Amino acid sequence: MPQTDYLNEVKTVMWTKEQKKAIDTRNCNLLISAAAGSGKTAVLVERIISMITDKENPIDVDKLLVVTFTNAAASEMKQRIGDAIVKKMEYEPTNEHLQNQLTYLNRADIKTIHSFCLQVVKENYYTLGIDPVMRTADETEVKLLKQEVLTELFEELYTIESNTEFYTLVEIFGNDTKDDKLKELILDIYDFLLGCPKPLEWLNEKTEAFYLCGQNGIENTTWANILREKITQELNMMCYHLKSALELAESVYGFEKYIQYLQIELEMAENCAKRCSLPFRRIQQAMQEIHFEKLPPYRGEEKEIKEQIVHFRNKAKKIFEDLQQTIFIYDIDNMEKHMKQLYPIIKYLGNVVKMFIERYQKIKKEKRILDFGDYEHFCLSVLLEEQSTPENIIPTNAAKELQQKYTEIFIDEYQDSNLIQEMILSAVSKNSQGEYNRFMVGDVKQSIYGFRLAMPEIFMKKYRDYILEQGKEQKILLSQNFRSRKNILDGINFIFKQVMSKQVGGLIYDNHAALYAGAEFPLFDGNCGGENEILLLNVIDEKPQEQLSDDTEQEQENVLEEWNQAEKEAHMIAKRIKKMFEENYHILDKKTGQYRFIAFGDIAILLRSIKRWNGIFDNIFIKEDIPFYAETSLGYFETLEVMTVLNLLQVLDNPIQDIALLSLLHSPIYHFSAEELMEVRLVNEEENYYNCIKEYIKKYEENELTEQQIQIAERLKSVFHDISLWRSKTKDYSISQLLWYLYSETGYFDYVGVTAGGKLRQANLRFLIEKAEDYEKTSLKGLFHFIRYIENIKKAEENTGSAKLLSEGENMVRIMTIHKSKGLEFPVVFVSDMAKNFNMKDLNKDVLLDYDMGIGLHYMDLEERAKYTTWSKEAVKQKIKQNMISEEMRVLYVAMTRAKEKLILTGTIKQKDIHSKFEKWCDYADIQKQTLPYYKMAQARNYLDWVMPAILRHKAGKSFLKKHGFYSDNQIVLQDSSEWNILLLASEQQQTECDMTEQQKEIMDYFDTWDNEKDYSGKKRQIFDTLNWKYPYEYATTLQTKISISEIKRKWQQQTTLSEGEQQWDIEMKIPKFERDERKLTASEIGTALHTFMECCDLRKQYTKQDIEYEMALLKEQKVLSEKEIKALNVFEIMNFFDSDLAQRIRNAETVEKEKCFAMLVKAKEIFPEKEYQFVQDSVMINGIIDCFFEEDDDIVLVDYKNDRLWGQKTVDTLKKQYEMQMKFYKMALERATAKTVKEVYLYSFALGKAILIE
Repeated sequence: MPQTDYLNEVKTVMWTKEQKKAIDTRNCNLLISAAAGSGKTAVLVERIISMITDKENPIDVDKLLVVTFTNAAASEMKQRIGDAIVKKMEYEPTNEHLQNQLTYLNRADIKTIHSFCLQVVKENYYTLGIDPVMRTADETEVKLLKQEVLTELFEELYTIESNTEFYTLVEIFGNDTKDDKLKELILDIYDFLLGCPKPLEWLNEKTEAFYLCGQNGIENTTWANILREKITQELNMMCYHLKSALELAESVYGFEKYIQYLQIELEMAENCAKRCSLPFRRIQQAMQEIHFEKLPPYRGEEKEIKEQIVHFRNKAKKIFEDLQQTIFIYDIDNMEKHMKQLYPIIKYLGNVVKMFIERYQKIKKEKRILDFGDYEHFCLSVLLEEQSTPENIIPTNAAKELQQKYTEIFIDEYQDSNLIQEMILSAVSKNSQGEYNRFMVGDVKQSIYGFRLAMPEIFMKKYRDYILEQGKEQKILLSQNFRSRKNILDGINFIFKQVMSKQVGGLIYDNHAALYAGAEFPLFDGNCGGENEILLLNVIDEKPQEQLSDDTEQEQENVLEEWNQAEKEAHMIAKRIKKMFEENYHILDKKTGQYRFIAFGDIAILLRSIKRWNGIFDNIFIKEDIPFYAETSLGYFETLEVMTVLNLLQVLDNPIQDIALLSLLHSPIYHFSAEELMEVRLVNEEENYYNCIKEYIKKYEENELTEQQIQIAERLKSVFHDISLWRSKTKDYSISQLLWYLYSETGYFDYVGVTAGGKLRQANLRFLIEKAEDYEKTSLKGLFHFIRYIENIKKAEENTGSAKLLSEGENMVRIMTIHKSKGLEFPVVFVSDMAKNFNMKDLNKDVLLDYDMGIGLHYMDLEERAKYTTWSKEAVKQKIKQNMISEEMRVLYVAMTRAKEKLILTGTIKQKDIHSKFEKWCDYADIQKQTLPYYKMAQARNYLDWVMPAILRHKAGKSFLKKHGFYSDNQIVLQDSSEWNILLLASEQQQTECDMTEQQKEIMDYFDTWDNEKDYSGKKRQIFDTLNWKYPYEYATTLQTKISISEIKRKWQQQTTLSEGEQQWDIEMKIPKFERDERKLTASEIGTALHTFMECCDLRKQYTKQDIEYEMALLKEQKVLSEKEIKALNVFEIMNFFDSDLAQRIRNAETVEKEKCFAMLVKAKEIFPEKEYQFVQDSVMINGIIDCFFEEDDDIVLVDYKNDRLWGQKTVDTLKKQYEMQMKFYKMALERATAKTVKEVYLYSFALGKAILIE
């Protein structure tokens, strides 16, 4: 797909007034704020052409510096400039100046900022004290080198015994007993510092911010300002919610008591909001005055109004509680105390970072390598004097030479510049000489590279400062869009005028920022253009949410749920694509200028992240016969062919690796079946697999194998021969040579070539050789380091995309990330997965970094092992969150502006959330202003939280709300010319009215008239009998192969429910990790502690109270039981057991056994009481643990401890009923295992203090 910012080429280009002005204006710094599709790159190219072909003052192309964002953009710009020069020469073939330009073009500085910096560094290496043969290190080599330097540094710091500061760092920022997280933190800080012009100065300044003394109190820090803004914003929102609740209460008779409460609460909130400009202590005092009393009961009939009032009031309470739990969690003095205690910690952390930087720079110099971060910093030191600042650029002599060289500096995608790049380009411009020669093109609404340290505020500062009139610093607005239909642009304007603001998005979306239609689409009688669409899929939960045992299971459940939703959304998209073809949708062909039928290649599906969609489109689109191409974010190293070769390399490096060796043997290279591999494993289950093979071959040599086993052994000998031979080659061959050798020797390259998708598979294997060649250019050597090198690349997702074989002309639906789509255009665009929540994981890091706010970290009390938030953490977190939310807004803008003729937005909503979602989206539907409150927009969790509140104020939104019962009389409808179609689709019925073709509707109508009682075929009964047939042993298909006694007990209790008077309070809820030390133990945990005690004590001993307490103290000292568990145990209940007749019998027994595990096969019908299982003959493996049994007169007595707390009567009968089935299986297991009779079965109830005979 070609770059889209170029205007359609016609014989005579008609430039707009603004474009012409941008092309012709000279002798000034010119900022071009160019909206999406406005032809900004075409304008830039035309300006260059006009300068080099100027009749009066022609400029050579190599006197211009043109900085682009990517190498591809630089190549394409050179190509377009060259084409334009050639066209000019057709009219002036004898023009010597033009002929020279073609020659000069090859040496012209049209390049990325990194290429320009590298050029400057190479030209000035002698001033930097670096070797002229320096090479650029591979990204993965750099990563490995950093890890190596950091490991050596840590080892040295660990050897200093008195280094308590370092050990404190490890304790605070480490993870458990490891220091990995601290290492990651240091590398994160280093990477962040690369974006700072003076990294060490920034680090010193921001660490010193924690030094609070005298006038330099916490209220005078940079953190206080942003927190004050947050408090003001939150309190204003709180007041809004309380006002909304009060207005509702006043609108209906009967809420007089509510009105009194709400008026008082609103007054307190407004009073607090007024104090936001005062010192924080005053604000905190006002916060402490706010309180929410319990509302009196409402006994009127307006229950719905009451719910709405409570809803708004609860929102206000939530805001108040959040402020109390973050900014005002402590008083100001305590917060300041914590910050002061952090100062030595953050200062030493800074010192460790400096030590790392010093060592890393030293080893790079020794190895004669540079990384990308060095380019900009070395260039900065060449071009700027030491005392330079971003506000005061002082160029060096080298910079002044470049100033003389370049007549004008062009910067494309200026909105994505960072501070270092801005200072570099300022240094080579002629501003310091009083001349203005910078041409900057960009669109702040499309700044989406914050993760690359882009700073859109650089663009915005100039946007605010530069003037529209003629001057030395002026701006030109290119608002006309030459890409999209008017309805798409109107729809985009309608949404972003409401949701984008200076606070959320970085820009007020006013008439200057809006898009205006410039493209012409001829009239056409057929199906084309049409409404913008929003397709919302109502997803029904397939099963109720069950209690999960740990965070891992919860995460896995969430992944499965996301997969399910994505799969259904993909199905909806597929249906909509097929419908466009069925309806003969037409698009305007760019080349011919004529309308034609839509093709798959005209469609793009844009996703914020493609990671969770891997494989989903494969399943759905292949089934629907839709050709597609997806640039997956992962996948290359997960492809079978690459994994197989990597496993082979791992085996050659070290064959004693079970997973790699087994994978290789099971692969198409050797074709061992799972049964054959298991056969080898059984030789010695304790040894690694490599040694198992050696033993198996030894048995073969000693003639101890069967005929079938001999065949396996002979194949294994061949494998060993291959491995030995190939390992010898690793010493002689480079890695790339070794790979080609292995491809040839194994025949694997040819094999994958004849499988499905063979060309792509072979391309993947060739791509692995390219990685090997990249590795060979590094300072690393050998197979071992190559495997580590690849492992590090695996972690860097952007480098692991599979090989690409798609050409521009292929007729396939494109599926890509929104970032990949920037600069492209498509006739039909689906912006999908809009319900996916924004990724805010970075906010949870231990240390947060921001150029302005500095360093944010929590305070840890090492004695209590507790973390506390701090103002620095909250302030930096707030700033980063603002930036992230603003960037997400801009990403949405980029996605929607890719569409030329049809824009379709899709997302999912869980059925259980529909009411609450629409209630949330309609919260501000009564606001008269066009722009929605920015603080509401700042709380968005996904793209639907922006699009839906805006679109529901459209006339189409009003119709939609009425149709689905969400409309209210106070709903504001904004007048707008855009046309929208909003649909809420049910996932269970993909064929809804909106999806049906006329033919399908006719078929449905035909069958609606059928007489269902009539026998049309004469075989109605036979057909129905066949269709209604059910497998008679269906329940056997659902049997578990293994089940625990606990599960059997639960199933049995469901069949024998306790009566109301016998209810057992044994409810266990999952407790968050951070709460576990602050709560009481559950009944289950106390029961586990009791069983542990009984297991550890000597049952042949008569225990006194002192003996029991001594035993408990011993178990605590040995860390078998915690102090909390010890306290939960009832000493007197345990004494009662040891004083019981049952305990006396145990002491006198011949043999006593405790905590014995068992497993046995039992017929399913003996386990499950349901009648459906009575004819199932299959067996189930059950397992459990028997608490205690003892031998008496050559028979066995079985004992099981119970700590159940039962309320009500008949407790003995209740326990018997509950545990009857469990004890039955315990008895069965014992009798099978010992071949003796279990003569008695007891439950010992510690709560009742008695032994209960079961049988």
